[in-house]
Amino acid sequence: MTTTVRARIDSWDEERADRRPRGLRTGRAAAAAEDAASRSALVRLEDRVPSVVDSLARLAPDDVAALGAVYLRAQKVLNGPDCRYAMAMIEDGLRTVTRASAGTPDGAIPKQARCALVGVRRSACDFVDRREGEVSRHYYARDLGRGVALSFVALIAVGLLGLAVIRTWLWLPDPQQSWWAVVIPMDSLVALRDVLLALGGGAAGAAVSVLLRLNQEAELKFETIAEGAARYRIILGWFFALALLFLVKGGMAANLITDPSAGAGQAASPGQAWVSSWFFWAGLGLLAGFNERWVTHIIARDSKPSAPPSGESPPRPPGD
Repeated sequence: MTTTVRARIDSWDEERADRRPRGLRTGRAAAAAEDAASRSALVRLEDRVPSVVDSLARLAPDDVAALGAVYLRAQKVLNGPDCRYAMAMIEDGLRTVTRASAGTPDGAIPKQARCALVGVRRSACDFVDRREGEVSRHYYARDLGRGVALSFVALIAVGLLGLAVIRTWLWLPDPQQSWWAVVIPMDSLVALRDVLLALGGGAAGAAVSVLLRLNQEAELKFETIAEGAARYRIILGWFFALALLFLVKGGMAANLITDPSAGAGQAASPGQAWVSSWFFWAGLGLLAGFNERWVTHIIARDSKPSAPPSGESPPRPPGD
């Protein structure tokens, strides 16, 4: 009884872990995935249908080799149902081509069987590439959302730490007074607020910029999102927002942009100046975050196919 229950629990863990691509699983799902991977590695096509692969490898080695690579790729990057579908598509297609080629002399393959083999190769490649892109986009957008949310949480912590540092700095000349009794000047509060607003706007702008062009990526590879490219984009948004903040606050862009926070604490209507400067720095940080697109080849490092060697034409599928 205990063995049966344990086996059922293991199957449930493996099923839950199988719903996400390898490399993106976290927590208990990652542990279950690693345990499942240790018991069962990637399955090669020639191990599943050895006789089929042996018979077709002599007739169409390029197609069989390409299908074997797609077979392994599907197991690495696709979810459970999609992976099983791709594997079944390739196996059934090869079996059909093998039956259609039965009785032919060695070294020859019927034209209809060759066309069917090319069709299986194209269908499998298209399906795996399309689903890999869709799954990668989903997880990339999810990571962007999480990165922005974590950015705002980090900014709250940075703001509290900044208040403590400013208060401590003002308390050090007169340590006899209570630390809590130290009054922070309004200009210091406004400057700290501007920094936090610019950073938050930069993170949000970078995320929006990536999402707007994410669907334009023809080939979004699984390895790209597994390397934390979404986090790099958020960090780039921070740096661009900080650069613009330094230019404005330092007066280097005084002829182009006027800092509305200058003298906000001593303005005749501080409430209005506070609100206007709040929107100004949030919007400026948002626009600065869009500049992350200047740094290319982080979302898709290999989206462009490599050019063939000089003097050679691009390869064409057999039978075209």
